[in-house]
Amino acid sequence: HGPRDSPTDGSRQSQEVITIFQNTNMKTNVKLFLLSLPVLAIVAMVNLPLGLLGFFLVSAMLGTPQARLCVTLTPTEILTDVLDAFKTRVPMLSMFSMDMSDERAKLNQTVIAHVAGLPTAYAHNAVNGYKANAQNARDLLTDLPISLTAQTDVPIKLLQNDVASDRSENYLKTIGNAGYVLGKAVVDFALGKVLDTNFSQYTVEPIANTSKDTLEKARKAMNTRKAGIPRFGLVNTDFYGALDSDSRITSGDYYGQRSGEDPFGRLVGISGFKEIIEYPDLPTTENLSAFFFDPRAIAISTRLPVDSTEMARSMGIPVGYKAETVRDEQSGLSIVAFSWIDDNDHNIYMTFSVLYGAVAGKQTGADGAITDYAGHRVITAE
Repeated sequence: HGPRDSPTDGSRQSQEVITIFQNTNMKTNVKLFLLSLPVLAIVAMVNLPLGLLGFFLVSAMLGTPQARLCVTLTPTEILTDVLDAFKTRVPMLSMFSMDMSDERAKLNQTVIAHVAGLPTAYAHNAVNGYKANAQNARDLLTDLPISLTAQTDVPIKLLQNDVASDRSENYLKTIGNAGYVLGKAVVDFALGKVLDTNFSQYTVEPIANTSKDTLEKARKAMNTRKAGIPRFGLVNTDFYGALDSDSRITSGDYYGQRSGEDPFGRLVGISGFKEIIEYPDLPTTENLSAFFFDPRAIAISTRLPVDSTEMARSMGIPVGYKAETVRDEQSGLSIVAFSWIDDNDHNIYMTFSVLYGAVAGKQTGADGAITDYAGHRVITAE
């Protein structure tokens, strides 16, 4: 059963935790009890009340029911793990302009994000004083309507017989991977908009000719168009491999920061870019090999998908699944999880979901429009 067609069970609505039981090995308990008897007898001969107390405590600890509670998983705890992986394992998300909220929205709904512009500096006006040429702070914000056209779900099944501990290595890997693929889906969606129709500025550089000089070309071109700071770069594996072959990078100030234990290359503080990251899944559309940008180039909005849980409860309709959200206070990023237990096999299902949309550059408009000059593409051929 999915969350929309699960049979309802009033007793499950009030559950705040998911519990999984394992059988207790009764033989082991009997052996431990027998081994403890001589010790308790000696204690009783010395101090009868203390011996009786010890006998009572051992009996209470070992005389457990046939089944005992071994695992407690709260959806909030799991969601927090997913959220952490979303942020830490997809670091390029922090390079873009992010409008993240825990507000509810529908698929294809339009929200308004804001990108900050630069004010203008003026020579001091001795006549009108310090308020001369004052610029309205709100006018320095560019409104960017973003349509939430994508929603990604990551469904996970917790088999009744497989879960031994909610902090097992396999559990942590599973939860971390769920957060990673959610974040990666958002990044890939946004990078799919790095096209000629959105970014007019580019450099043609075959991979065979790619080097630190290529970074200098991109830097100078972005300076000419007055791109903002900080600046970042996402490059494909061939592009990064070419940089890694340049002796000006492999030796000197950048040695030792390229890869390390992380299989994806990374350069920090080079040629005017705060960070350059190798991203093997960079789109190859229009022969793209690298994209350099400031945060205004791409704006991403995330919201929580609308669901009918609250409405059903207000109407007195039993709900056979649990909907829970968690929010990162620093970024505003929120993720929702729908969880339920199958009445037949008692397996637990959890689906993590996020709703999102993105806009980029000039948004198919005229060259120089909106945030066109905030991005610079490098292509291998025209």
